[in-house]
Amino acid sequence: MKRKRTILLIAGVAGILLTLFRTFLVFGQSTNETLPESVISIQLDESTVYLIPMDNGYLLFDTGYPWDFATFTSSIGNHGISISAIRYIFISHAHDDHAGFLNQIVQANPEVQVIAHDRTATLLAQGENNKKNGGGLFNRWVYLAFRVKQLVKPRWTLTYPPYEMRDTDIVLSHNEVDLSEALGIPATVIYTPGHTSDSFSLLYQGTHLFCGDFASTSFNWIGGQYLTVFNENIEELYASWSRIISRDVPVTVPSHGRPFPTKVLAEHIAAIVQEDLVRFF
Repeated sequence: MKRKRTILLIAGVAGILLTLFRTFLVFGQSTNETLPESVISIQLDESTVYLIPMDNGYLLFDTGYPWDFATFTSSIGNHGISISAIRYIFISHAHDDHAGFLNQIVQANPEVQVIAHDRTATLLAQGENNKKNGGGLFNRWVYLAFRVKQLVKPRWTLTYPPYEMRDTDIVLSHNEVDLSEALGIPATVIYTPGHTSDSFSLLYQGTHLFCGDFASTSFNWIGGQYLTVFNENIEELYASWSRIISRDVPVTVPSHGRPFPTKVLAEHIAAIVQEDLVRFF
């Protein structure tokens, strides 16, 4: 009986810690930056996805975890949007919280076209986060939070249903691609590696960089310095930051946290080095 109470106590504390952690993931750092007009943000379990308006529909930037699909469909329904209104899905990189319910959307709307770089397409077909490139978490507090998450959320396995790009999908092969003519909206895909080797961002209207995990505000409270929790190559990531800063992109829109002025990244370059990272797997 005593052992059972101890287990319940540990599970309860773990649940509270995870709830607090998720609260910071949702709200992140408060900023005054806003999204472009008519862009819709959809808050999921631990990330935000974005619907970018275009003629006769929307481009969806990323998906969430596999279990986020019901929340997603309910949320877009509240905006009067159906799955069939999504014409394109852009996948920034092949991680479970960014490509998790991709298959479910395609099954519900076979006409949708998926846009991904060939680096990402190869990894999507594997259906799990890439563990071959090393990297780690930016400090031991995040490491502890992730271990707690594993304890209270056993369905979090860093996997998702594999996705094979179809002939109707759009596979990119260059590190920068202007999709404005093809999509009918001002959009450029830019290679921004560091978090992963297949990380790409979408520059919309020349003003807002929808960046996936290129940067984040959700983890600044725990020492994140505008990083997301995991990075394969942090020096490469800082080089990506520098390239985007040099382009004078006004606003960065992360998947974890809130939009922020891109220029603030300059103050945090090299704040954490590769040797500081704590291996998670």
